[in-house]
Amino acid sequence: VTTDGKDKVYVATNLVPPGAAAAPKGGGLTSQAVIYRYSASGNTSVVFETQGMNPGGAAAVEDCTLSCTRPADPWTVPGQPTGLFFILGLYSLTKRFTALAHFWLGASLMLAPLSAWIAIRGLRDLEAPLLIGGAVLFWVAGFDILYACQDADFDRQARLHSLPARHGVRASLRLALLCHAIMLVLLAALFVRTPEMGTIFLVGLIAVAVLLAYEHWLVRPDDLTRVNRAFFQVN
Repeated sequence: VTTDGKDKVYVATNLVPPGAAAAPKGGGLTSQAVIYRYSASGNTSVVFETQGMNPGGAAAVEDCTLSCTRPADPWTVPGQPTGLFFILGLYSLTKRFTALAHFWLGASLMLAPLSAWIAIRGLRDLEAPLLIGGAVLFWVAGFDILYACQDADFDRQARLHSLPARHGVRASLRLALLCHAIMLVLLAALFVRTPEMGTIFLVGLIAVAVLLAYEHWLVRPDDLTRVNRAFFQVN
Protein backbone atom coordinates (compact mmCIF):
# COMPACT_ATOMS: atom_id res chain seq x y z
CA VAL A 1 0.00 0.00 0.00
CA THR A 2 2.68 2.46 1.07
CA THR A 3 5.90 2.88 3.02
CA ASP A 4 7.35 5.54 5.26
CA GLY A 5 10.60 5.30 3.27
CA LYS A 6 12.50 4.07 6.28
CA ASP A 7 11.56 1.01 8.31
CA LYS A 8 7.83 0.44 7.95
CA VAL A 9 5.89 -1.03 5.05
CA TYR A 10 2.08 -1.23 4.87
CA VAL A 11 0.66 -4.27 3.10
CA ALA A 12 -2.99 -5.06 2.33
CA THR A 13 -3.60 -8.80 2.19
CA ASN A 14 -5.89 -11.56 3.43
CA LEU A 15 -2.83 -13.64 4.28
CA VAL A 16 -1.94 -13.22 7.95
CA PRO A 17 1.85 -12.82 8.05
CA PRO A 18 3.91 -14.79 10.54
CA GLY A 19 4.59 -12.78 13.67
CA ALA A 20 1.38 -10.80 13.42
CA ALA A 21 -0.82 -10.46 16.47
CA ALA A 22 -3.31 -13.34 16.75
CA ALA A 23 -1.81 -15.01 13.69
CA PRO A 24 -1.92 -18.81 13.41
CA LYS A 25 1.43 -20.45 13.66
CA GLY A 26 3.17 -19.90 10.35
CA GLY A 27 0.48 -17.48 9.18
CA GLY A 28 -2.96 -18.17 7.77
CA LEU A 29 -5.93 -16.75 5.85
CA THR A 30 -8.65 -14.34 6.86
CA SER A 31 -11.98 -13.71 5.18
CA GLN A 32 -11.24 -10.06 4.47
CA ALA A 33 -8.32 -7.92 3.44
CA VAL A 34 -6.41 -6.40 6.33
CA ILE A 35 -3.68 -3.75 6.25
CA TYR A 36 -0.62 -4.80 8.24
CA ARG A 37 2.26 -2.60 9.29
CA TYR A 38 5.48 -4.52 8.86
CA SER A 39 8.71 -3.44 10.52
CA ALA A 40 11.75 -4.51 8.54
CA SER A 41 14.15 -3.99 11.43
CA GLY A 42 12.04 -5.88 13.95
CA ASN A 43 10.61 -8.46 11.53
CA THR A 44 7.18 -7.99 13.13
CA SER A 45 3.71 -7.22 11.81
CA VAL A 46 0.76 -5.57 13.51
CA VAL A 47 -2.79 -5.00 12.32
CA PHE A 48 -3.17 -1.45 11.06
CA GLU A 49 -6.69 -1.42 9.61
CA THR A 50 -9.54 -3.85 9.04
CA GLN A 51 -12.41 -3.22 6.62
CA GLY A 52 -11.53 0.45 6.53
CA MET A 53 -11.98 0.79 10.30
CA ASN A 54 -9.18 1.83 12.60
CA PRO A 55 -8.62 -0.98 15.10
CA GLY A 56 -7.47 1.50 17.73
CA GLY A 57 -4.38 1.05 19.81
CA ALA A 58 -0.89 2.39 19.42
CA ALA A 59 -0.37 1.23 15.83
CA ALA A 60 -3.32 3.19 14.48
CA VAL A 61 -2.67 6.26 16.60
CA GLU A 62 1.04 6.40 15.85
CA ASP A 63 0.61 6.32 12.07
CA CYS A 64 -2.78 7.96 11.62
CA THR A 65 -1.38 10.17 8.84
CA LEU A 66 -1.01 7.08 6.64
CA SER A 67 -4.39 5.66 7.60
CA CYS A 68 -6.85 4.80 4.87
CA THR A 69 -9.51 6.29 7.13
CA ARG A 70 -7.64 9.50 7.89
CA PRO A 71 -9.85 12.48 8.77
CA ALA A 72 -11.58 13.70 5.65
CA ASP A 73 -9.79 16.49 3.85
CA PRO A 74 -12.23 19.43 3.45
CA TRP A 75 -11.13 19.72 -0.20
CA THR A 76 -12.21 16.16 -0.94
CA VAL A 77 -15.41 15.71 1.05
CA PRO A 78 -18.18 14.61 -1.37
CA GLY A 79 -20.39 17.52 -2.20
CA GLN A 80 -17.79 20.19 -1.58
CA PRO A 81 -18.38 22.75 -4.36
CA THR A 82 -14.86 24.26 -4.25
CA GLY A 83 -13.57 23.21 -7.67
CA LEU A 84 -16.97 23.25 -9.37
CA PHE A 85 -17.66 26.79 -8.16
CA PHE A 86 -14.21 27.91 -9.31
CA ILE A 87 -14.92 26.65 -12.84
CA LEU A 88 -18.65 27.21 -13.35
CA GLY A 89 -19.37 29.97 -10.88
CA LEU A 90 -16.65 32.41 -11.89
CA TYR A 91 -14.87 31.50 -15.14
CA SER A 92 -17.79 32.46 -17.36
CA LEU A 93 -17.81 35.93 -15.77
CA THR A 94 -14.10 36.71 -15.79
CA LYS A 95 -14.08 38.30 -19.26
CA ARG A 96 -16.44 40.89 -17.81
CA PHE A 97 -13.83 42.25 -15.42
CA THR A 98 -10.28 41.00 -16.15
CA ALA A 99 -8.02 40.43 -19.11
CA LEU A 100 -6.50 37.53 -17.18
CA ALA A 101 -9.50 35.32 -17.94
CA HIS A 102 -7.17 33.03 -19.91
CA PHE A 103 -5.28 32.22 -16.72
CA TRP A 104 -8.52 31.65 -14.83
CA LEU A 105 -9.41 29.01 -17.40
CA GLY A 106 -5.94 27.50 -17.01
CA ALA A 107 -6.31 27.45 -13.23
CA SER A 108 -9.67 25.71 -13.60
CA LEU A 109 -8.12 22.89 -15.58
CA MET A 110 -5.12 22.84 -13.24
CA LEU A 111 -7.51 21.60 -10.56
CA ALA A 112 -7.93 18.27 -12.39
CA PRO A 113 -4.49 16.70 -11.68
CA LEU A 114 -4.17 18.49 -8.36
CA SER A 115 -7.59 17.37 -7.11
CA ALA A 116 -7.01 13.80 -8.26
CA TRP A 117 -3.76 13.70 -6.29
CA ILE A 118 -5.35 15.17 -3.15
CA ALA A 119 -8.27 12.74 -3.38
CA ILE A 120 -5.86 9.79 -3.38
CA ARG A 121 -2.90 10.99 -1.31
CA GLY A 122 -4.19 13.91 0.71
CA LEU A 123 -2.15 17.05 1.19
CA ARG A 124 1.17 15.20 1.10
CA ASP A 125 3.99 15.22 -1.46
CA LEU A 126 2.39 17.95 -3.56
CA GLU A 127 5.49 18.88 -5.54
CA ALA A 128 4.79 16.60 -8.50
CA PRO A 129 1.05 17.43 -8.87
CA LEU A 130 1.81 21.14 -8.52
CA LEU A 131 4.30 20.89 -11.37
CA ILE A 132 1.76 19.03 -13.50
CA GLY A 133 -0.98 21.47 -12.54
CA GLY A 134 1.25 24.45 -13.29
CA ALA A 135 2.09 23.01 -16.69
CA VAL A 136 -1.64 22.57 -17.42
CA LEU A 137 -2.33 26.15 -16.29
CA PHE A 138 0.21 27.71 -18.66
CA TRP A 139 -0.61 25.31 -21.51
CA VAL A 140 -4.29 26.24 -21.37
CA ALA A 141 -3.65 29.96 -20.87
CA GLY A 142 -1.26 29.95 -23.82
CA PHE A 143 -3.63 28.37 -26.30
CA ASP A 144 -6.59 30.38 -25.00
CA ILE A 145 -4.66 33.62 -25.60
CA LEU A 146 -3.76 32.39 -29.06
CA TYR A 147 -7.38 31.50 -29.86
CA ALA A 148 -8.67 34.81 -28.46
CA CYS A 149 -6.58 36.76 -30.97
CA GLN A 150 -9.23 36.27 -33.63
CA ASP A 151 -11.85 37.79 -31.27
CA ALA A 152 -9.83 40.88 -30.30
CA ASP A 153 -11.96 43.37 -32.29
CA PHE A 154 -15.23 41.87 -31.09
CA ASP A 155 -14.07 41.89 -27.46
CA ARG A 156 -13.26 45.59 -27.70
CA GLN A 157 -16.64 46.37 -29.25
CA ALA A 158 -18.49 44.28 -26.65
CA ARG A 159 -16.37 45.71 -23.84
CA LEU A 160 -15.11 42.27 -22.90
CA HIS A 161 -11.66 41.77 -21.44
CA SER A 162 -8.86 39.72 -22.96
CA LEU A 163 -5.14 40.09 -23.47
CA PRO A 164 -5.46 40.45 -27.27
CA ALA A 165 -8.12 43.14 -26.82
CA ARG A 166 -5.93 45.04 -24.37
CA HIS A 167 -2.42 44.57 -25.75
CA GLY A 168 -2.98 43.67 -29.40
CA VAL A 169 -2.41 40.51 -31.37
CA ARG A 170 1.36 40.73 -31.77
CA ALA A 171 2.09 41.15 -28.05
CA SER A 172 -0.49 38.51 -27.15
CA LEU A 173 1.14 35.93 -29.42
CA ARG A 174 4.41 36.57 -27.60
CA LEU A 175 2.66 36.09 -24.26
CA ALA A 176 1.16 32.82 -25.50
CA LEU A 177 4.62 31.66 -26.56
CA LEU A 178 5.98 32.60 -23.13
CA CYS A 179 3.22 30.62 -21.43
CA HIS A 180 4.06 27.53 -23.45
CA ALA A 181 7.77 27.97 -22.73
CA ILE A 182 6.98 28.05 -18.99
CA MET A 183 4.89 24.92 -19.46
CA LEU A 184 7.88 23.10 -20.98
CA VAL A 185 10.13 24.27 -18.14
CA LEU A 186 7.66 22.91 -15.57
CA LEU A 187 7.44 19.57 -17.36
CA ALA A 188 11.23 19.41 -17.51
CA ALA A 189 11.30 20.10 -13.77
CA LEU A 190 8.80 17.27 -13.33
CA PHE A 191 11.18 14.95 -15.17
CA VAL A 192 14.01 15.98 -12.85
CA ARG A 193 11.71 15.49 -9.85
CA THR A 194 10.52 12.05 -10.98
CA PRO A 195 13.25 10.51 -13.16
CA GLU A 196 11.61 7.10 -12.84
CA MET A 197 9.25 8.16 -15.63
CA GLY A 198 12.20 7.43 -17.86
CA THR A 199 13.09 8.02 -21.47
CA ILE A 200 9.55 7.74 -22.81
CA PHE A 201 8.53 10.88 -20.88
CA LEU A 202 11.56 12.77 -22.16
CA VAL A 203 10.81 11.74 -25.75
CA GLY A 204 7.21 12.82 -25.30
CA LEU A 205 8.32 16.16 -23.89
CA ILE A 206 10.52 16.80 -26.91
CA ALA A 207 7.64 15.89 -29.23
CA VAL A 208 5.36 18.30 -27.36
CA ALA A 209 7.95 21.08 -27.73
CA VAL A 210 8.13 20.47 -31.48
CA LEU A 211 4.34 20.55 -31.82
CA LEU A 212 4.09 23.78 -29.82
CA ALA A 213 6.76 25.38 -31.99
CA TYR A 214 4.77 24.38 -35.08
CA GLU A 215 1.56 25.70 -33.51
CA HIS A 216 3.11 29.13 -32.97
CA TRP A 217 4.64 29.11 -36.43
CA LEU A 218 1.18 28.67 -37.93
CA VAL A 219 -0.27 31.80 -36.37
CA ARG A 220 1.11 35.16 -37.50
CA PRO A 221 0.11 38.63 -36.26
CA ASP A 222 -0.97 39.59 -39.80
CA ASP A 223 -2.49 36.22 -40.66
CA LEU A 224 -4.92 34.56 -38.25
CA THR A 225 -6.52 32.32 -40.87
CA ARG A 226 -4.76 29.24 -39.46
CA VAL A 227 -5.76 29.74 -35.81
CA ASN A 228 -8.33 26.95 -35.98
CA ARG A 229 -5.77 24.59 -37.47
CA ALA A 230 -3.28 25.45 -34.71
CA PHE A 231 -5.92 25.23 -31.99
CA PHE A 232 -7.98 22.20 -32.99
CA GLN A 233 -5.44 20.04 -34.83
CA VAL A 234 -2.00 20.77 -33.37
CA ASN A 235 -2.68 21.96 -29.85
